[in-house]
Amino acid sequence: MSKPTTTCNKKPKLEKQNGIINGAKWYSIQGGMQDIHYLGSNGFCVTLELSCDKFIKEEDLKYEWNRNKNAMIQFMWQTHLGIKGMIYDKRSKKPVPDAIIQVVNISNKIPKIIDHDITSDCLGDYYRLLVNGEYNVTVYADNFYPCSKIVKVNNNPRNGAKCVDFYLIYEKDK
Repeated sequence: MSKPTTTCNKKPKLEKQNGIINGAKWYSIQGGMQDIHYLGSNGFCVTLELSCDKFIKEEDLKYEWNRNKNAMIQFMWQTHLGIKGMIYDKRSKKPVPDAIIQVVNISNKIPKIIDHDITSDCLGDYYRLLVNGEYNVTVYADNFYPCSKIVKVNNNPRNGAKCVDFYLIYEKDK
């Protein structure tokens, strides 16, 4: 699929960038699980097209697996990039669910808000994929003062995401 000469079922050759085809040029799905996960949760989904066939023949599965497994394992390591941590109430030390985590990339002279906030889960846990760089991470939660930290991300997938916990001050405690 990554070879520039590959065409599928006599379909027109699709423009590739570093072996990647924009799937929406091939076929478009609106309201699919990728949209729902990305827009409605902290999830991020991808679709990998490994051959020209939508449903690979059983006798070809082992070949395709062996051809792609190392790349897929390396891709899975990418889930360990960025930051992760817990959001706590500073006084009670209890987790804060549904906190909003906003990230601003401050690596360059002009700060850039990453237009996709995430939320902590019911146990105060969060995870945010980020590339190497410097970020201003701010956590907002109802009835708490916002809390910000400057975070430098230097990813090494085998070491896991950088752990950054936040301790929020309850508004009535000040």
